[in-house]
Amino acid sequence: SEQPQAKRHCRMRGSHSLLPKRVSLSDLPSCQFSQFTATATATATSTSRLLSSKSSSSSNKGPGSQRDEDSNKIHNQRSGPIRIKGTPRSAAAARLRKIKTMKGMGHISDNYAKYAPDLEVPHTQQEENKFKLANYGEESLYTLVLLRHGESEWNKQNRYTGWSDVNLTKQGEIEARTAGRLLYENGIEIDHAFTSVLKRASFSTNMALNMAKQHWVPVTKSWRLNERHYGALQGYNKDTAWKDLGMDQELVMQMRRSYDVPPPRMDDDHPYWHGNDRRYKQLSAEQLEDSRAESLKDA
Repeated sequence: SEQPQAKRHCRMRGSHSLLPKRVSLSDLPSCQFSQFTATATATATSTSRLLSSKSSSSSNKGPGSQRDEDSNKIHNQRSGPIRIKGTPRSAAAARLRKIKTMKGMGHISDNYAKYAPDLEVPHTQQEENKFKLANYGEESLYTLVLLRHGESEWNKQNRYTGWSDVNLTKQGEIEARTAGRLLYENGIEIDHAFTSVLKRASFSTNMALNMAKQHWVPVTKSWRLNERHYGALQGYNKDTAWKDLGMDQELVMQMRRSYDVPPPRMDDDHPYWHGNDRRYKQLSAEQLEDSRAESLKDA
């Protein structure tokens, strides 16, 4: 009550905010109340850690070194998403630079001489480093991010999709944007994106890149990344297709789940025949014929 009416200056984790002298929690909206409670809890925890650390070691160290140590402890204990600071590629590059600066170099092993002809490894470490990716050169290492498209309309309806071009559901759009948010929060930078010519995959790619603030990344689309073709099963419900087509139920399940059992071939009069689609004009006659039905082995 004796403090002046001016706003008080609060310092929390390196950020600055101005709070009034008195805050009525009932006057705060629910979102601000949650943020206020979380901030107050984090500040109290950090303060208690700082005070306990000062009391335990202030007699042994000077004020300057103690302050730096306390600051480092608080920084290391902070919460939040864990960022990926070093990809396998960057870690391998660091090891590669270390090897290049070593003394007593010998000739590189024949197993990877074609990948790193200018790199020499000490004779005593040749066998130890034989299978280390760092020895194959920085440019041969990449991080591959595999992302499935979001939920499609036919996923929701439990229908065989294959090469049929169906849209994403609202849930599928949320899933695609969530994937982009995870890329952004973990600091994963994409150099190039590859996707199929089907809208459910193409739209998922765009949404993920936009959410990751990497909309400018080049994208290559290819029919070879399409889902495997389900042949005459496309468009049918997965639970009742065997009955609608007059087929053995166990055989249809093998077509769906096995590695090398293809589904029945799609004819030209099938409502989802893709032979007249302009996006597949570059397929040869043999490729078009093979795409009438695909097992996982074919794809």
